Amino acid sequence: MSKSIKLAVLKALGDPLIIADRFYFMRQVYWALDDVRREVQYDLSKKSASV
Repeated sequence: MSKSIKLAVLKALGDPLIIADRFYFMRQVYWALDDVRREVQYDLSKKSASV
C-alpha cells in the first residue's frame, strides 16, 4: 500500500486495522526486484562497453 494512501486512511479513520492483500504485497516485491535487476543489467552493460 502506498504511503500516501495509508496516511489518508489514518487521517480519515483514526487508527483502523489496515490489511494489505497478498497480491499487492507480492507485486511490490516483484517491482523492487525488477528495479534492482534493471540497475545491475545497466551497470554491467556500461562496463562491457568500456572494455
